[in-house]
Formats: sequence, structure tokens, C-alpha cells
Amino acid sequence: MISLQLKGGEKMTKGKYIVSRKLMALTAMSGALGAVAFNSNILKANADTVSNDSSSSSSAQASSQSSTADKKQQATDDVSKAQTDYSQAQSETSSAKATADSTSSAQSDAQTKVNQASSSVSSAQSSVDTAKANELSAETSQSSAQSTKDEATPDNISKSQADVTEQKNSVSDAENTANSASTATKSAQTDVENAQTAESSAQTDVNNQQTNVDQASSSVDKVQGDLDGTNTQKAESEVSSTKAQVATDQSKVDDDQTNVTKAQSSVTDAQSAQSSAESTADTAQQNVEDKTATVNDKASSKADAQKDVDSTQASANKVSDEINSTNTITLPDGYNDNMFKTKTTDEIDAIAKSGLTTNTYKASDTDKATKIADVDNLDANTQQQLAQFVASLLQPLRKELGNHTLSISQGSIDFAQAVAKQYDTDNWNLFAKSAHDVDGISSVASKYGLMTGGNYYEDLSAGFLSGTSNITLSDLKEALYNTIVSMLFDDSGSSYLHAESLLGYDNYGYSDNTYLGVSTDKMGQVHFEFIQDYQIQDASKFNTATTYEIPSNDVSALKKQLSDLKDTLSAQKQILSNATTAYNSAVTDLNNAKTDLTKAQINLSAKKQAVADAENAVSKAQQTLEDDQVQLTADQAKEKQAEQDLADANADIATKQAKLASAKAELKTQQDKLAELQAILQKKQTAVSNAEKKLTTVQANEKTANENVANQKAILTTLQNKLDTYLNADTVLADANDKLAQAKTAVENAETALTQAKAELTDAETALEQAKCDNETAQKAYQDAVANEKAKKTALASAESALNKIVAQAQAEQAIKEAEQKANNSQSANSSTSVKETQTVAPSQVQNVVSGKTQTASANVSDGAITLNFKNPTVQTFIKALCQSGYSDKSIEQILKNNNDMISLKKAVLDAIVENDFEIHTNNMRSAGYQLNNSLPKKIISQKGQKAYPQTGESSNQIVKALGLLISAVSMILMFRSRKAKHFIR
Repeated sequence: MISLQLKGGEKMTKGKYIVSRKLMALTAMSGALGAVAFNSNILKANADTVSNDSSSSSSAQASSQSSTADKKQQATDDVSKAQTDYSQAQSETSSAKATADSTSSAQSDAQTKVNQASSSVSSAQSSVDTAKANELSAETSQSSAQSTKDEATPDNISKSQADVTEQKNSVSDAENTANSASTATKSAQTDVENAQTAESSAQTDVNNQQTNVDQASSSVDKVQGDLDGTNTQKAESEVSSTKAQVATDQSKVDDDQTNVTKAQSSVTDAQSAQSSAESTADTAQQNVEDKTATVNDKASSKADAQKDVDSTQASANKVSDEINSTNTITLPDGYNDNMFKTKTTDEIDAIAKSGLTTNTYKASDTDKATKIADVDNLDANTQQQLAQFVASLLQPLRKELGNHTLSISQGSIDFAQAVAKQYDTDNWNLFAKSAHDVDGISSVASKYGLMTGGNYYEDLSAGFLSGTSNITLSDLKEALYNTIVSMLFDDSGSSYLHAESLLGYDNYGYSDNTYLGVSTDKMGQVHFEFIQDYQIQDASKFNTATTYEIPSNDVSALKKQLSDLKDTLSAQKQILSNATTAYNSAVTDLNNAKTDLTKAQINLSAKKQAVADAENAVSKAQQTLEDDQVQLTADQAKEKQAEQDLADANADIATKQAKLASAKAELKTQQDKLAELQAILQKKQTAVSNAEKKLTTVQANEKTANENVANQKAILTTLQNKLDTYLNADTVLADANDKLAQAKTAVENAETALTQAKAELTDAETALEQAKCDNETAQKAYQDAVANEKAKKTALASAESALNKIVAQAQAEQAIKEAEQKANNSQSANSSTSVKETQTVAPSQVQNVVSGKTQTASANVSDGAITLNFKNPTVQTFIKALCQSGYSDKSIEQILKNNNDMISLKKAVLDAIVENDFEIHTNNMRSAGYQLNNSLPKKIISQKGQKAYPQTGESSNQIVKALGLLISAVSMILMFRSRKAKHFIR
């Protein structure tokens, strides 16, 4: 709620300052009615003499009036109280509605926050799942890289290099085998071709021999023809033809001989080229082996240089991390001994505040990687580290200010841990207690032989730890650092007593040494325990024998070490660069040598093929020569035979018979030779078949050899990759470690984000439940307020009704009283000289002066219809009262007819006036709020069939006058009470 400042220094709560509009309306209306009463010039005093009977009646009436006044006062008080209650109820309803609207909106906002937080949790969970998957992949890669690094020992690298060399030889052997197989295939192919040539030659021989057989047979036929008387012309023609053929055959044989000579020369040249190619290939092979040895040597040198660089780099990184994560605290200008002695808390605060921004915690990679499972159960090493960390921050400051220094003993560490455990046992939460657990500290001090009876040791903080489990050592140290910074530079709430304690100003000269212990409890509270020598009452219970060194935060030595490491690293990197260059150059040379070897081997294979082709060409040339020589021989024989046939044709019969016998013998010889040549042809055909089978076999062998080459090369690639992996193992492992660290950091960040998202969701859900509860409470309160307002309104209406009825009854009784008094006065006037003339209502007009105007309301009642004495002054008074009350002539006549005696008429007139005035006054009260907004009252009120128009100015209705005065009084009371309520503070 918002506090507002009013005049006079009065404070008020916003939402509680409510002015009742109905009260204001009632006050305005009552003022108008009061004006009517006070402005009326109709009030007249009757100067008639009152008889003794009248005096007696006045006493009774006075008693009645006293009773009526009491009732009226009680009814007025009831109305006032009901009006106050109703106004208060309206205020409470308005406030409850505003609260209900606010809580409903708050519930809606809380639901939106829950939805958003739930979405954030889902998104964070997805990020965690992805990060964990990446971490698992990185762990697998790192494990593989680590395994490779573990395997990449110098022996394994040497063995791998030997395996690569050996495998290269295997590849070379396989390639040689494949080349031999290829040569064998080509040779077999040549054998097939030679066999086919021999077969073709044999076939030619058979064919030629067949020709010889045919020629021999033809000779037999010719000789037989000659013997039978054939002429010699044909023989002469044959001689001429065969001579020409022999000449052609001789020319071909001469050409064939030349070709054979050239082919044999080509073989010689090809064999010489092959020999040279073999020498080149052998040289290239040796060069590859030499280059391979050089590469292995350079690779080893590079690996050694890389190890030196990695080792020095790791050392430099460690020293750099130590420098960058060395925490110190710097005191602002003016923060000194004089400040504590002469300055006020506010002045100290002004000096100290800048220290909050100039001192920040520096995290160490090592500390960030060190996990703390539970801050309430730290191991001994961590307890020691925390004490050393705090002491390293405070010790330089104490020395700078000239105060006594700190020490760390096992006793102070144990004491601090015991105090934290006592806080756990007592569930002592600083946020709830706002004080130290003095009894707990004193109890622990007693167990450790220290002074008891108060807190002489502890500085305590809370809220600096983000969690108590699954945090890092860096998180823990940061909480300690921020605690110290806060106590030194933002401790005005404790008049900087914590700062004096940390800096050693609480010694007062009693001790030269202070022992420090640091601990944390299950609530994440940080405890600094300072124990001075004089506070140790029983040294046997407090271990001061075991002490721990306080680290220096002077990083100059570390910077010098880092500079030296950087120089060493620079030199080592140059060595590594040179080794890498040498290695790369050796690899290039090896690759070039391999290329040369491949070219030499290809050239050798080509030269071998050229020799084979040349030899094949010789064989073909020789075969052609032989074939042509055979043809020459055959044609020469034909020539000789033709000449012989010609001679024979010219011989005698005996000679012809002898030639016939010789021709037949020759035919037999040629036929036998044909049979021999056919046998040779059969053998040649078999040789072709065998050569083709051999070719198929060597082709298969060549395929196998080529496949073996591919397999050996694949093995070589695997071994080379393994060697390369060994040689690059440090780089690969470093990269894998970096990626794993990044993946772990990503997981931590994702889990932290998830934890935060879940915490925010929990908070949002808690807030939503609270909002629902608040809204439900507010809605119920609003409904209760509405019901209460309605009840108060009903009560107010009831109280107003009761008051109006009492007022109307009193006015009616007063009117009757005045009527009777006038009647008595009239009767007295008949016998008095000062009697005033009385007007008769029936035949005349009744004047009602309203704002200076005359309005006639005649009561023309027939005498015959009424048994009463119409001219009786009392009756005339009753009629006038009814007219003034707004009754019509017909209504008045009905009242007179129904009441034939004075007693019943009096009662009827009283009841009629009370009923009519009660209705008028009630309607006036209910319409007060409406009349307030109009300059003059104008509402028309229906009264028994006749309309009356109440206005300001003169009024002859005494009831309206009295009612205006009464309501004015009531309104003044309510206004006064409202003014008092207006300054109430909540």
C-alpha cells in the first residue's frame, strides 16, 4: 500500500480514504430542508388564552413528547450508526473488489509465468539431452585418442615405421610378382601366337605337300599322257610358267632374309633398352628405400620436438592459469589505520564503497574442474585449501596495515569444521535468526580448550553460495572471496566490525598470532574462525603443532617463470618447425622417389614387352623366310620337273615308260611325306591347345597377382594411417580433450540452465498456488463484503424507515395538538372581544404560500353526507390539516364519512397524516442523492391521487420544517464522524 503525506503531517493509507457520496447527498438535502424551515414566515404564535384544562393536558403531552423524543433520539442514533456501518461496508467492498481484481490478475500472470517456465524447462531439458549426446560422442573420441596416444610409444612408432617399410617391400614384391605374371602372360600369349604360327606353318606345309602330291599325281598323269601320245606344248608352257614363279619366289626370299636381319637387330636393341630399364628400376627402388628411412628418421625427430613443445606449453598454460587466477584484494585510497580510528561509519562507508567494484574474483581452470559433492562434508585437503585461500587474501592486508599476521593450524581448521557441524545440529539459519549461534560456538570452544561464554571467534555470512551440492571448488572460493569483499567494503550495518576482525583490529595487543579456520555448513553459510593465542585455555585440546603454509599472492616469480617458459617454447617451436619442414621435405622426396620408381617399373615393363615383341617379330620373319624358301624350293622343283617333263615329252616310249615308273615312285614319296607333314600338323595343333591352356593359367595368375598388389597396398595404407595416427597422436588427443572439455562445459551449462529453469518453474508454481490461494481468499472476502454491504444497506433503510415513522408520528401528533389548540382558542374567541374570525374550509380557499405564489386547494365537502358539525372548529382544523398533507377533496370526504364521532375522526386524521408524511419523508430520504445533483428539488411525489410540489421558500407544512432541522442535525453528526475517520492510519 502507498503512504500519502497530508497537511499537518498526517499520514493516510491509500485505499482507505473514502468519502460517502450518500452522506454528502444527505447533508445537502438536509440543508435544503433546513432552509425551508428557517425561511418560513408561517410560524406564528397563538396569543390566545389557554384554560386550566389545557394546562393539565400540556403536562401529559409533555410526558408523551419526552418519550417520543427519546425514541427519536434512539432512532437518530440508529440511523447514524447504520449510515456509518453502510459507508464502511461500501469502503470495504470497494477495497475488497480492488484486491480481488488484483489477485485475479496476479493469478493470471502467475499462470502465464508457469507456462513460460514449463516451456523453458522443456527447452532446457532438450539442450541437456543434446549436450549429453555430444559429450558421449566426445568421450568416445577422446577415449580413442587417448588409447592411440597410449599406444604411440617410441617402440610402437618404431615398430609401426618398420611395419610400413616391410609392407612397402611386400607391395614391391607383389608388384614384381604381378609384373612377372604380366610378363608370363605376355610370354604365354606369344607362345600361343607362335604355336598358332607353327600350326599355320605346318598347315601350310601340309597344304604345300598336298600340292606336291597333287603335282606328282599330275606328273604321273602327264607321263601317262605322254606315253599315250600327248604333245609337248603343254610342257613348254609349264616350263615358262615355273621359271617366272621361281624368280618371284627368290625375290621374296631375299626380302624375307633382310627382314629377319632387321628383326634380329631390333631384338638386340630392345634387350639393351631392357637392361638399362632394369638398372634404372633397381636404382629407383633403392632410392625409395633410402627416402623411406629418411622419412622415418624425420618423423621421429618431429615427434620428439612435438612432445617437447606440448610439455612446455602445458607448463606455460599451468603457470599462466596460476597468474590469471591469483586473487588479491586492494584497499581503496584512504582505507587505512587512521580511517578506523577517526572516521564515522558513514565516512568509512564512503571510502570503502569503491572496493566493491575494484575487487573481483578470478577463477582457476583447475578449480572449475574440481567438483564439490557436498559443502557440508569437505575432505581434509579442501578444508586446508579454503583456509589457505582466505589467509592468502587477508595476510597482505594485515601486513600493509601493520597488524599481527595469521597462521593456519590443524586445530583452527578442526575448530571451524566443528562450529559448522554445530550450526547444522542446531539448524541455525542466519536469515531466520539474524545472529550468531553463541551457545553453539561456546559449546564447541569448550571442547577445543578455548575461552567460552560468547562469540569471540566467528565472522559469518549467508547467501553467497549458489548451492550446497554438486558445485565446483571455484564456486566455493568465489563465495569466500565475495564474503571478504562484502565484510571489508559494505559493512556499515555492523559498523565495520567484521572488517576490523578480518584485518586484525580486534587484537587489542593481547596476542601476536591469530589462527584461522574456514568452514561451510549444510545451509551454505560461510564461517571464518579467528583464534588468538590468549584464547587457548587448554593447549592439549587445540592442535597448534601441525601448521600449514600460507601461499603468497605475489606473482612476480610466476611471471618470470612464464617468461622463461615462453622463451623455451619459442625455441622449441622453431625446432618443431624445422623438424616439420624436414619431415615434409623428406615425405616429398619419398613421394617423388616413389613416382620415379613407378615410372621406372612401367618403363621396364614396356622394355620387356618391346623385347618380347621384337623376338616375336624375328620369329615371324624367320617363319615367313622359311615359308618362302619352302615355296621357292617347291617352285624350283616344279621348274625342274617342267623342264624334265618337256624333255620327257620329247623322249621315246621306253624312256616315257621309265619316267612313268619314276613319276609313280615320286608320287608315292610325296604321299608318304604328306602323311608325315599331317602328323606334324597334328602335333602343332596340340601345341596350340596347350599354349592356350597355359595362357589361361598365367592370365589367372596375373589377376591373382594384381589383386594381391591391391591387398598389399590396402594393408600399406592401413599401416601408414596407423603410423600417421601415432605421429599425430598428441595433436589429435589435444583436440579431442578440448572438444571433450567443451562438451562437458556445454553439459554443465545446460544442466545449470535446466536446474535454474526447474527452480524458476518451482518458484512459478509456488507463486501460482499462492496466487490461487490469495485470489480465492480475496474473492471470498469480496463476496462477503458485498453481502455485508447489502446487509448494512438493508439495516440503514430499516433504521431510516423507523426514524421517518417516528418523526412523522411526532409531527402528526403535533399537528393534532395544534388543531385542538386552535379549536379551543376558537371556542374561547366566541366569548372574547379579541377573538379572531375563523375561516371555514369547505366554502373557501386554503392558502399555501409557496415562493410568494398562491395555490388553491379547496375542500368542497357536502354537508348532507356528513353527520358531524361541519362548522365545528375542531373539524375545520382536521380538514385543514388533511388539505395541507395533500389529500384530495374526495379522500377528505371519505375520511369524514367513515368517522362520525370526534374520537374516531381524530384517530383517522392522525393515521392519515402519519401514513402520508412517512411516505413523503421516506421518498425524500431515498432520493437525496438524486436531488443533490439538481439546483432545486423537483421530484414529483404522488399523494393519494393529488400532486404536491415541495419547494424552497415559505412552507406551511410544519412536518417538513421539523424534518429538515432533524436531518441537518444528524448530517452534522455524520460529517463530524467522517472527518475523524478521514485521518485514521493503517
